[in-house]
Amino acid sequence: MDRDTRKAAVMDLADELGNLVAASPALEEQLGVGLPRFVRTIIGLDESAARSAFADMMDGARLNSVQLAFMNQIIGGLVHNGIVTVAELFEAPYDDYGSPFDVFDGNVATIHDIKERLERIEHSVDEVSS
Repeated sequence: MDRDTRKAAVMDLADELGNLVAASPALEEQLGVGLPRFVRTIIGLDESAARSAFADMMDGARLNSVQLAFMNQIIGGLVHNGIVTVAELFEAPYDDYGSPFDVFDGNVATIHDIKERLERIEHSVDEVSS
């Protein structure tokens, strides 16, 4: 199933789940997350939105090849999974080049910037359900 077909199927499912959630608030409790977050983890984040979230960092900065590859891994994770947590950056596949501290030579400000951007993306899905 290609991405567009999967996305259409998930959106149909989301409509149906939306009807179920309206009828039964217990469904969100059973899912363990809100419906928007559940859907985001299935269909991922639009690639242009993921790239946009880091565009100034990647375009304006002078990233070396390892840093650029790391940032592209993060964007890929957002596209496929919808959310990438800071904790995941210390695990496979993001640790291919070492920890974020290794990748950015201990530059805490850059790592903090990435953390804040990932948290904004993660919390944006929760705003949909508010």
